[in-house]
Amino acid sequence: MCGMKFKRTDEFIEAHPSAIEYVVVATGVNNEIPGKSILERMHAVSTDLRQRGRNVLSESRYTRWMDEYRRITERAGLKSGDYLPSHVALAKRVLSGKDLPNINPVVNFYNTYSLEYGVPIGGENMVALY
Repeated sequence: MCGMKFKRTDEFIEAHPSAIEYVVVATGVNNEIPGKSILERMHAVSTDLRQRGRNVLSESRYTRWMDEYRRITERAGLKSGDYLPSHVALAKRVLSGKDLPNINPVVNFYNTYSLEYGVPIGGENMVALY
């Protein structure tokens, strides 16, 4: 068993008092067995996004995150265009005609649902980190 520490700054809480974070821990997952159904879903979600077109990036689920990333990076003295929310980067990749790579079942899963719901989702292999 390993532990992780999550921290939100007072500045974040003040700026986003209704923000909700979820941490899901999956145990006993074999991330080495290819998942055919998630690959099919990833392809379907990508196809749907391409059919909706580039104007999808104008939706609030993308623009609000990009605005917030811009503010965070500028406060940190970084160029705002260098860092995109993961779901924006994934959407731009798909909209440019590139397929999402088949990395492993867990990454395929969260990339697919990140695209489908327009939210940044990520994960870590806690066994490898531990």
